[in-house]
Amino acid sequence: MTLNFPGLFPPGKEPRINFDWIDIATGNGYVVFDGLNAKDSTGNNYILLQEDQARAVTNNTGGGEGTVVLYSGYTVASGQDADIDFDLTPFQVSRTVEGDAYVKVNIQTPDGATGVYIIARIRKWDGSSETTLVTTTSPTDAAMAIGHEYAWTLQCTVPKTTFKKGDVLRLTIELWSTDAGNIKLSHNPNDTVTEGLFTAGNTRLTLAMPFKLVT
Repeated sequence: MTLNFPGLFPPGKEPRINFDWIDIATGNGYVVFDGLNAKDSTGNNYILLQEDQARAVTNNTGGGEGTVVLYSGYTVASGQDADIDFDLTPFQVSRTVEGDAYVKVNIQTPDGATGVYIIARIRKWDGSSETTLVTTTSPTDAAMAIGHEYAWTLQCTVPKTTFKKGDVLRLTIELWSTDAGNIKLSHNPNDTVTEGLFTAGNTRLTLAMPFKLVT
């Protein structure tokens, strides 16, 4: 005798994804991620979290450049200074991205370096190799005064790409300078003052990523 209880074990459903805004014209749903540093005993862990979650787990104070989680400071010579990977947790279901992504980034030069710029790369990491989907370079600030903050919103056109289960969305920020100096990159999801270096409202590092609503 077969017992049949319809609906007792309903078929599994794909987990829902919450979008920060919908672009009707392109059929994209945008998710905004914050970059932050989640430290542990081994050191720095640069990660991406959706903006609400990032604000919930981030503090607003720190003990100085060596321990604070809200910015990263570097002393540079001419050329590339830093290459920082901010990683999302691995996807548990496949997702397709396509369209214009936006990266908001803020830097400061407390030592008055000139010729400072950043390169943003959006990548797919599968655990063994990374694929660069798009690279965008900011303008170069050729006359950056001591303590000057500079902010860019960069538009990055992402080709249609599918992230499979286990793949990771990665935002790489490279800091570059044409001369010696000191660069600080802010990544404070609360957008508050960061150790007196950046002004409030100018301290988040964000990635707005376009996910396809229809394939």
